[in-house]
Amino acid sequence: MSKRPRLLAPALVALAGFLGIGVWSGRRYFGDYLGYLRTIKISRFAAQAFVFHCRDFGELTANVPLTKLPGSANPFLLAAGAIAFLLFVAGIFLLRKRSPLTFFYLLGYSILILPWPFTDPRFWLPAMPLVFVAMHQALAAPRWHVPKMAFVTYVVVFCVLGFTALGYSTWLTFSGSKFPYRYGDGKLRATYLAGCSAGGNDVNPEAADLLKRYEWHCEQ
Repeated sequence: MSKRPRLLAPALVALAGFLGIGVWSGRRYFGDYLGYLRTIKISRFAAQAFVFHCRDFGELTANVPLTKLPGSANPFLLAAGAIAFLLFVAGIFLLRKRSPLTFFYLLGYSILILPWPFTDPRFWLPAMPLVFVAMHQALAAPRWHVPKMAFVTYVVVFCVLGFTALGYSTWLTFSGSKFPYRYGDGKLRATYLAGCSAGGNDVNPEAADLLKRYEWHCEQ
């Protein structure tokens, strides 16, 4: 921009246009968000968001959803998530000099996700490689001494769990008419069975609507 100042005005106009489109397209979610803020104290809101994001980071670093773990593992997963989250934040600022582009990308991404007071680790998946880069940057700081074998062991366990989940989801995908009996913990079994017949009890309306939207049906 310093060499071509004439590009500054069009760039700012384009940026304002993109921001306007984003605000307009997401106005309903923004309104819901503001409505939620009016019903809760800021301190409780911040504490709730922190706990939920610690859960997200716990699931991401363990590569296991909390719903698949026993209830006794909840405190340990939250503690691991809190450590991972703090390492991520520290790693972002350590990347400021080494890679300014990565620093600004992760900073902007965090500003978008962290104020959301709900849990959903899928929000972090698009930036997950860079999230781990930031965490590794924090662990690689001179004040820390993490054995190389610990990194290797973690990567191996992470990959094993990932391929196990991939195999499970592939097994579900090709399960055909047995899908309702295999999927999840059985809470939506009646809903999926209702998609294959005229009956069905305890049908979840939202799930049934989702099935119709994607024209899902059982193999007969």
